[in-house]
Amino acid sequence: MCGTRGVDDVRAEDACPAACGACDDDATVAPTSASSDECSDSASWYYKKSKKTCATFVSKKPKNCKRKDGFKVKASDACPATCGGCDAGDEADDAACQDSSSWYSKKSKNGCDWASKKSKNCKKKDEFKVKALEACPATCGACGD
Repeated sequence: MCGTRGVDDVRAEDACPAACGACDDDATVAPTSASSDECSDSASWYYKKSKKTCATFVSKKPKNCKRKDGFKVKASDACPATCGGCDAGDEADDAACQDSSSWYSKKSKNGCDWASKKSKNCKKKDEFKVKALEACPATCGACGD
């Protein structure tokens, strides 16, 4: 059983080293992807250094979603909320129509609140060419009825 791989292609002995007798005093548990039942980022995934997490590293640049950790788990799998891998599916419209808390245009103070001050600001783009209209749908009036 310890050699088998789970849903996220993580080996059982990596995810459960104690159960497989693979522990030593300095053992670490392999990070796993977020649960498929919910859309949240992994609390244990990081890229090379423990301070490079979904929130501190992956969220800074979309290309970081392609990075893999030491266990070859892609950031896009471990950080679906950050990397946009969440399926809105049957979520409530209110949940699907939320403004980004990280989007801004040119200056960090130019976020969704700033976009709400003038309608022309909803046409402004961030460094990744994402318009405020897309990142701030509630503020810019882009939510469905």
